[in-house]
Amino acid sequence: MKTLERLVEMVRLDLEQKRRTVNDLEAMRQGFADRIISIDNEIAHEMRSARTDPLLTDGLGRFIQTARDRQVRLRESLAEVDRQLEFAREQVTEAFQEKKRYEIVLERRRLERRKAADRREQLRLDEIGLRRAMRQRAP
Repeated sequence: MKTLERLVEMVRLDLEQKRRTVNDLEAMRQGFADRIISIDNEIAHEMRSARTDPLLTDGLGRFIQTARDRQVRLRESLAEVDRQLEFAREQVTEAFQEKKRYEIVLERRRLERRKAADRREQLRLDEIGLRRAMRQRAP
């Protein structure tokens, strides 16, 4: 039983690690999404600034193109993280199912041991009862 308990613990730790990986990937994904929005805000800000200051108009096109290129790279990174997230979530699901299987087996074994102990205790009590009854019948 100790071996099974250790196995359940190992699987639980593996599941926790996989969940941390999912959390890390989700944080990374959110960072990319936030950065894409931030670039949109930067572009809007620069466009407003260029309307009020004609000197900024000359570099605005290059700035926008560079910003859009960064967004393209961020979206590619976002797509890659999404693929990794899908895989990591599948790994979590599989690890959770494995953990549940072992926990069920462990619980069944504990229940079997408890039932066996209860049967032994009942036999012991029956034996005590029989001895008492025999003593009471004896003259």
